[in-house]
Amino acid sequence: MRKFNIFVVENDVAYLEALIQMLNLGGRELSGGLELNIVKAVNQEEADDALSKAPEYGFDLIILDLKYPRSGRDIDEDYHGLAWLPQLRHAQADAAIVVMTSYGYENFLATVVTALRDGKADEFIPKNAPWRELRDRIRGALDCASKRKGPRVAARLASQPMRSHVAYSSAEDILRVAQSARSRLNQIAVGLNESPASQAVAEAVRTELDALDLKLTSIAARLALPRSEDARPVNCGMLATDLGNLFRLQLADQDGIVETSVESNDLTALTYEDDLTVALKEVLQNAVLASLNVGSRPPRIGVTTSRQADYVRITVIDSGPGFSNAALDRLFEQDNSHWPCHVLTQHGGMGLHIARRMMFSIGGDIIAENCDGQARVTLLVRDWARP
Repeated sequence: MRKFNIFVVENDVAYLEALIQMLNLGGRELSGGLELNIVKAVNQEEADDALSKAPEYGFDLIILDLKYPRSGRDIDEDYHGLAWLPQLRHAQADAAIVVMTSYGYENFLATVVTALRDGKADEFIPKNAPWRELRDRIRGALDCASKRKGPRVAARLASQPMRSHVAYSSAEDILRVAQSARSRLNQIAVGLNESPASQAVAEAVRTELDALDLKLTSIAARLALPRSEDARPVNCGMLATDLGNLFRLQLADQDGIVETSVESNDLTALTYEDDLTVALKEVLQNAVLASLNVGSRPPRIGVTTSRQADYVRITVIDSGPGFSNAALDRLFEQDNSHWPCHVLTQHGGMGLHIARRMMFSIGGDIIAENCDGQARVTLLVRDWARP
């Protein structure tokens, strides 16, 4: 059963026990009725150990003193909590973090302001605050954490490839196969018509063909969904930068880097943004997987946008091992997957195939090659505003 997980770091044992007692008595007001699970630590060693054993879905609330000893053998207190706070925020991104202070003035407040800066903590609590104020401040922190989580989850989801366009391309393939089969079977039916005895067979072929054509077209139409996007001005440099920032989220656990740069000011092209976005997402997802699939750290991806006459070039280079020789021979073919078996992808072997389909559909092109031992993929975005 889901529990409301609270982590308290406080070396004043008397205050710690009083705080836990208050939480046990009134904490269900904060947890929405969930049973509380309270983990406590009195020094940095215990805090590190508790963090390494955090619940599967993380802590919901962390109450952190800023000044405490490094270990049970250390009698001297220091601002270990303040130094630890960035690591704690990184490890528990969804938690509401509340820092505590003994006094709300002078250097104590300056330390609290440092802790709150840049969203590392969500709220602070004076240690002498009564339960009502303590409760209200924690509620505010939980609300802040909830509001922060929504955009981050949305951003992480947005960095994933648009799987619906795999269905779209597959639907096009179904229609193409159906049209080819219809053409060949019609030729056979025409040949059968030349013999009076076979006219009934020819008519039966046409009837079955019409029924099959109707069913396949209906299936493909449901997969494809309507597309009615018109070309419009797209700042390709801004698009590449925004998507680069989104995909950086997938490298965060490995301290990965996505470096984006622009090499000219004129990077706006009259094009079809949805299809271009799909193509660039597929290329970036491949770059992320390749960068994570090597031993060197941190993983790095470079995205450069430049102008070349009637085209805008978006070039993606990753720190992976580059395309294998087997992959280079069939880079853009459907189901051409050369990922190691431990690399999980939802449509392995479709990334560059889909990207090229999208680029061709908007009058552009895509080039994939190895450069200095690394994979380099360039999207050529046709600017339809140029003569």
